[in-house]
Amino acid sequence: MNNVLKRLAVLSVILILWGCAKEENVSSSVPYRQVEININTTLENSFDNPYYTKIYSSAGYAGVIVISYYASGVDLSLAAFDLCCPYEAPAKNILEKINTLQLQCPKCKSVYNIGDGSGRYESGPTTERLRKYYVNKDGTMYRIRN
Repeated sequence: MNNVLKRLAVLSVILILWGCAKEENVSSSVPYRQVEININTTLENSFDNPYYTKIYSSAGYAGVIVISYYASGVDLSLAAFDLCCPYEAPAKNILEKINTLQLQCPKCKSVYNIGDGSGRYESGPTTERLRKYYVNKDGTMYRIRN
């Protein structure tokens, strides 16, 4: 009985600490726009190459960039981000590629990392990540939605 109480106490402490963990803010300053992109990698096999990017200018608020990246160190996955700078939103300051893995706002000069699939900011006045869209994989088909 005493062991059961000790285990219950340890479990309670773990649950309390876990419940107090800081949650990442997933809200975005970038206005909502419906996104529905389907990518079949059998037809668009360039996504099978690491760090391949493609821009879908008619999707999202200011366009959507999709990148293939190493999600688990070995397997390629896709990530999708809106091309609107969150710091400048709701103005449509469209981010520009400065290299394979980074985007930069032409106005505020904020730099964002897309090469690891995070969309996190690296420098500049912003403190917000890029608006990220959900990517669901089913075989060779990727569905990007919000």
